[in-house]
Amino acid sequence: YRTILESINDGYYEIDLEGNYTFFNDAEARNLGYSREEMLGMNSRRYQDEETYKRTRRAFIELYRTGIPIKSLEMEAIRKDGTKVYNEISASLIRDQQGKPIGFRGITRDISGRKRMEAALHESEKKYRTILDEMEEGYFELDLKGDATFFNDAIIRIYGYDREEMLGANYRKFMDKENAEKCFKIYNEIYKTGNPGRRKEYEIIRKDGARRYLETSALPRKDASGKIVGFRGISRDITE
Repeated sequence: YRTILESINDGYYEIDLEGNYTFFNDAEARNLGYSREEMLGMNSRRYQDEETYKRTRRAFIELYRTGIPIKSLEMEAIRKDGTKVYNEISASLIRDQQGKPIGFRGITRDISGRKRMEAALHESEKKYRTILDEMEEGYFELDLKGDATFFNDAIIRIYGYDREEMLGANYRKFMDKENAEKCFKIYNEIYKTGNPGRRKEYEIIRKDGARRYLETSALPRKDASGKIVGFRGISRDITE
């Protein structure tokens, strides 16, 4: 078992009820950047800031009180060199022969790479959402039935409906029968060929009853396997 613990990439730890290390593998020491001698007996509060310590302490008190293992708890740890590492930990009770809780044991996994990717993705989404919402042109996404699944603020201004009214609404709601048939042919052709439909013109009816002419370019929206699951496009008001 010692060989297994020393060969896995995840950290394994055992701490007493006060949070002091009583046993750990090499991966746990590498994760925090301390030597084995420095870590043995070290309290977990040493590598946590005040806010993180309060949150993890509450989780371990609940574990002690209920006996229900912690499956996945994210926490930020401060390494010996001052750098921060994001860990995902699990924990369960250690009991003595009489069943009395005497400590905790669990697994530590370094998820710093994943957290950096999540932060980068969040920043990217924020950037592109800002671009979409500041565009004069309307951006939209539809499912295969023609129901609106996503759109920017410009689409709301063009159609004159509230966001709640438009989300999930079918394109036929906003046009007469003739233009609805024209749109169906446009999107059906995109679906069958997989090719974009460029600069297609049709007329919509705003919520206030006014008619507006739009010029739309659309292309198929695909899932990870390449299957067409809807459409996305840009619409420009060309009424004037």
